[in-house]
Amino acid sequence: MTSPLNVNPAVLQWVTANLDSIASSLASSHAAAAGPTTGVAAAAADEVSTAIASLFGQHAEEYQALAAKAAAFHAQFTRTMGASAATYSATEAANAGQMLNSYILGQPLTVGVNQLFLQNTGRPLIGPGGPSTGGAGGPGGAGGQGGSLTKLLLGPGAQGAQGPAGPHGATM
Repeated sequence: MTSPLNVNPAVLQWVTANLDSIASSLASSHAAAAGPTTGVAAAAADEVSTAIASLFGQHAEEYQALAAKAAAFHAQFTRTMGASAATYSATEAANAGQMLNSYILGQPLTVGVNQLFLQNTGRPLIGPGGPSTGGAGGPGGAGGQGGSLTKLLLGPGAQGAQGPAGPHGATM
């Protein structure tokens, strides 16, 4: 069963960088608004105007306190997102390496895959072809699709038999 979740570490790093820029924009906006909102001047010299200005100032101070908590949460979230991307990427690399070294029915993965491919096509999928079975000067066996995993579509045929020069085996 495949998972509908598709995680790309590069996208997570891009998102983390954007979250950092959002955080800096919010921080500068909160800092710019702090003075004018917390220090509201009374509209007149009467008690009601002074009480209303004080009330607005208290609300502004509470907002600034909540904004500071939100900024701390945002910073922690951004760090966690970045760390998660790095951990996910490292885990994917480890899983890929483990997959390449895993065993199918007690044999390395490449042996199991090659056996299946040999049964169906008469040649290995991965690695060089087998030695000549045609006697002196006979052609070598057909090569696999790749001599290494980085050259998956290239694989040498096996060396021809000893004796008069025999042709190399075919490659796909």
